[in-house]
Formats: sequence, structure tokens, C-alpha cells
Amino acid sequence: MLSAGSAMAQDTVAPAEPTPTPTPSGQDETRGVATADTVTVTANKIEENIREVPSSITAVDTELIDNLHATQLADFAAYVPSLQVNSQGAPGRVTIALRGLAPLTSGSTIGTYIDETPVGSSGLYQSASVFQLDLLPDDISRVEILRGPQGTLYGANTLGGLVKYVTRDPSLGVYEFNLGGGISGVESAGDVGWDVRASGNLPLVKDHLGLRASYARNELPGFINNVVNGQKDINDAMIWARTFTTRTGRFVSS
Repeated sequence: MLSAGSAMAQDTVAPAEPTPTPTPSGQDETRGVATADTVTVTANKIEENIREVPSSITAVDTELIDNLHATQLADFAAYVPSLQVNSQGAPGRVTIALRGLAPLTSGSTIGTYIDETPVGSSGLYQSASVFQLDLLPDDISRVEILRGPQGTLYGANTLGGLVKYVTRDPSLGVYEFNLGGGISGVESAGDVGWDVRASGNLPLVKDHLGLRASYARNELPGFINNVVNGQKDINDAMIWARTFTTRTGRFVSS
């Protein structure tokens, strides 16, 4: 069914331009664009921008570690995609899985490095899967987590990935001293847990020789009692770490 309609002309009125909001005197009307800082990693055994690394990698810096007051991997594992950290109930007994590749045997699928040095066991008969390094993340530059496989650069035991602790290099011209600590409590524990950490950087010879040292200690309160002999808090533990690092510059003699 067809119907005839009438066409009507209508003038179009352009919308009025918004009135600019006055800005306080002395301030620029334009705002700068926020840009992310450059994160340097050593995933390919050379220092490079994390955006240029052709692999899946996450870098946990010291700022996040300090904000979380992290004393173990489990404290910041939730901030790393596909990283699972399962504690076996005691310090030094931890299982790490990346990309869902949990160890099915006593051999490990995750490698652990301190800088460029592999640490811990990786063999089939050394219970490598439950004795992976859970280092106190104190006075380090960052923790790099690389999702696997990473066998080309880091060996056959990195099918799931790699956890690398990158330490801080001493500065040759800056004095630095840091001190921190905290207390914690566990339900049914007889004592209070506490931790303390200290670090410092000392240029022994400016621009030529520097020394960096750190010490960290974490006291974990026990909460399990032995009903046979009456001993209380039998699962208390203490973790400590200390480092001494030197760095030399170029000496020029005349």
C-alpha cells in the first residue's frame, strides 16, 4: 500500500560550542600525557626494554614488593599471570608452577636463577619440585618471571618457565642506607612474628670502587603443638639472608 507524504524543509542549527572552563592563573591549559617508565629486564641475557622482549615476561619491581611487605614468592604470586606457588608447610619447601605446568614427577619444570647463575636442584632424584628457591626478596632490583618453554637459553628444566632474582649493583657515587621491619601474628601461635631488614651502599673510592651489603631476617611463629610430649609451637622457623657485593670502575693512572 502506497501513501503520499509531504516533504518539509527544515533549517539545521549547529550546536553551540562549549564555553571553555577557566583555569587558574599560572597554569597551562593543556595537560601532559602520562607515560610509563622504561622497565629494563635481562630475559635474553642482555639488558633491554621489556617491551622489546619477544617472550611472555613479568617483572616485579621493588616498589610492589615494599608495598606488599613481601617476604616470600607467595606474597606477590597473585600479581603475576599464570604463576602458582604452593607451600609445603615449611620454609624452603615450595612448589612453583607456570602456565599450568605443574611438576608430575620429582623433577622440576621451573628453573630458578640469581642473576645468571642457576640455583637449586633440577634432577629427578633430588626432589627438585618441592625444594625450589624461595628467596627473601630484600635488596633486589626485581624478580623476572618468564613463561616457558625457555630451554634455548636456560636449559631443559625450564619447560614451564623461569624465576630470576636480579640483584642490585653497587653504586660508585651514591651513599644509600635503608632500614625496615614489621611484626605479624598467627592465630593459635604462642609468639609474635617479626622481620627486620637493612641495606646500604658505600662508595669506597668515588667512581672507581663501591660496596653494597644487606641483611634480612624473618622470624615465623609456630602454631602446632605436640600432644605427645607437650611441646608447643614446634613449627616455628627463622629465615635469614645476607649479601656483600663489590663493583669496580675504570681506574685511570697518569
